[in-house]
Amino acid sequence: MKPRDGTVERGVWRGALCLAVAVVAACSGTIQRAGDGDGAIGPADAAVDGLPQDDGPLQSDGPLQDDGPLQSDGELQSDGPLQSDGQLQNDGPLQSDAPGQSDAPQSDGPPQSDAAVCGNLASRLRVTAVSVAPATVVVGSAAPWSNNRPIMIAPLASGASRVAWADSAGSVHVTSLDANDARQGADTSTTGTEVRGFVAHDDGGAVLVVRNDEMHLVRLDNAGAVVFDRLIVGGGDRSITGAKWVDNWGHEGRLAWTGTQYLAYFGHTQNWGTYPADDHQGDILQYLDASGNLAGGGWSWGCSHSLDVRLTMSGATPGPVCLSDCYPGKGLYYNHNSLVFSDPSGNCGGSSNASLGGLVPSSGGFYLSFASAEGRSSSDVAIVSISTSGTAGTPVWVTSTAGAQERAPHLARYGANLLVAWLDGADQKAALVDPSGTVLAGPEVLPAQAAERDDFINFANGDVGWAYAWGTMGELKVVRLTYCP
Repeated sequence: MKPRDGTVERGVWRGALCLAVAVVAACSGTIQRAGDGDGAIGPADAAVDGLPQDDGPLQSDGPLQDDGPLQSDGELQSDGPLQSDGQLQNDGPLQSDAPGQSDAPQSDGPPQSDAAVCGNLASRLRVTAVSVAPATVVVGSAAPWSNNRPIMIAPLASGASRVAWADSAGSVHVTSLDANDARQGADTSTTGTEVRGFVAHDDGGAVLVVRNDEMHLVRLDNAGAVVFDRLIVGGGDRSITGAKWVDNWGHEGRLAWTGTQYLAYFGHTQNWGTYPADDHQGDILQYLDASGNLAGGGWSWGCSHSLDVRLTMSGATPGPVCLSDCYPGKGLYYNHNSLVFSDPSGNCGGSSNASLGGLVPSSGGFYLSFASAEGRSSSDVAIVSISTSGTAGTPVWVTSTAGAQERAPHLARYGANLLVAWLDGADQKAALVDPSGTVLAGPEVLPAQAAERDDFINFANGDVGWAYAWGTMGELKVVRLTYCP
């Protein structure tokens, strides 16, 4: 712990007699003791006119690796017994060095779990309230084809972060936070009723926002000035074959940054012939350059119906994942055509019993969490590896509680391991697992809430975080789970 400023005087001891044989610089003095501090320690496509064309799967910028079954990103470190630094410790009375007895250090007991070393997960959790008054945060409903209003947090290399969210007055805000999750200056904002993707930059941010039936990518600088505002779909005559827009059909989305380009991935509606009888919903993945200009790549029609999407980068390789109820099949798909997990509950009418969770990078691709009741007695949560070529490993089921509907999964990296979270009834639960699915800590109930389909992130120091609003809707809640190596 960090010492407090100042010291505690123990007093002055003065000898009545200084022995002649002692070498003494002074017969009086003070003894000081540092006090305990109260600070906390932390680890440290172009656009297609007319019917859309499929540009094929995304190309990797490097050799395609196949992860196969879930593999560790490295050699996992054991949370087993603590190792001696060389100094032998004796936890009991001094023992005789009788003949035949070993002088080796004695064991302090069985191996300790992560929780034993670092404390349970709940003890590592911190919730910071950030006022946005007089604005009011809107979260909506989490159900498919609903008025879901995501809250998206994105980290910066400095340790700071930014949060994108929608208010009740038709604006999308970007709130900047410092490394301690405290507000850093006034919000910047743009017109919009929903945020569907967000990337934080040192000099501002880019938001994917909904305005009426339009989806825009808007780049803001730190002062809130608009760098560019690009219409991607919407705003045209819907009766024209090939017209695209967003409406009350699903338009869940994500935004990613490659270092030179943006990837906008979201659900939308298209007229395939006669309006409105031939309107169908599916996802689109659009590349845009750093100035907001449309670039080649991606696709104009992917999964359909695309009930939900996730997107992240693994090195230079993007990893788009969808939940489909019909095309190209029923289940979870990578790159809109590689099956990750089949779930036949999809009804080709806009629903599935499965749900997407978190998508995070691995050394050879990605890890995905999801929930499904397929082959289970009830809905359970699993993690699965996906290579950059789209080969999926065998799912590892993290939960298996008979009769319990364990759903709304999340996922984040936690060093070499993974933090998996889910809802069990109204309880927000979490467990720390290694890539093989072995539980290292938990499951346990966390004293915080999370939106069912929003992402968890990693801050620069390895902490896990997310943002949400509950209770007082004039404030954001920034949740941080401290990383314990």
